[in-house]
Amino acid sequence: MFRQPPPPPRPASLLSAASWNAGFLVIFGGAFTFLPLLMLAMMLAILRPPWEDWALDERGVRTDARSVEVRETSTEVNDESLYEIVVAFEDARGLKHKATVTTTNDEVIARAREKATLTIEYDREKPSRARLPGEASTSIGGMIFLPLGFVAFGLPLFLFGLVSALRAQRLYRRGHCALARVYEVVPTASSVNDEPVMRMLYAFSTADGEAKGGWKTVEPLAIGETLWVVYDPNQPSRNMPSQA
Repeated sequence: MFRQPPPPPRPASLLSAASWNAGFLVIFGGAFTFLPLLMLAMMLAILRPPWEDWALDERGVRTDARSVEVRETSTEVNDESLYEIVVAFEDARGLKHKATVTTTNDEVIARAREKATLTIEYDREKPSRARLPGEASTSIGGMIFLPLGFVAFGLPLFLFGLVSALRAQRLYRRGHCALARVYEVVPTASSVNDEPVMRMLYAFSTADGEAKGGWKTVEPLAIGETLWVVYDPNQPSRNMPSQA
C-alpha cells in the first residue's frame, strides 16, 4: 500500500478505494438496511401479512363454516398458544371452499375440536382468506413492518457511503499520481479491533501548487515518510493514497 500506482485506468475494488468513513457507512448502513429487509421478507413468508385483514375489513362476508381440523402452532400471542382451525364452507354462489382461521380463544378451540359450526368472515374475491369475527387473520399486525424503522435509519447512511465509495473508486482509476510527504499524524475518536484509527495528513506538489490531503488508517506512516497519492488534476483537494 502507498506504493507508486500503475498507469490509468487502474484496477480498484469498491471498498479498497473507499475512505475509512465511506467504508464504515457502507458496512454499518448496509447491515441496518439489508438485515432488517431480510427479516421482513422472512416474516412475510411465514406470517400472514396485515393486508389480509385490510381486505377482509373491505370485502368480508359472514357465513357458517364446519370445523375440519385443529392444529396448535409454535406461535404465542400474549403468552397464549395460537391455534389454526381448518374450516369448510360454501360461498354465496354455493361453491365449496376451505380456509384456515387462527385464534387463542379456548372456547372456540374446544368447539372446533368437536367439529361444531363456526361463524367466519371470508373475502368474497378470495374465499381462502378468512378469519373469525372480532379476531385478526394475522398474529402480528402492523408490527411486521417494525424492521422498516431500521431501514429508514440505515439506508441513507448506506447510500451516502456508497456514493462516496463510487466517487473514490472513479478517482483512483483515472486520477493523476504524485509523491506526497506526511507532515502530521493525529488520533481520531474511532478504533478498529481495539486499534486506534489515526488521521495521516500529507502534502504534495501539483502543476497549480501544493495540495494537501488526509487519510484515516490504523497503520499510518511516520512524519516525514513519503507515499504515493492519486488526485483529481481539476480539483487536487480530491485525493487519496495509492492502494498499490
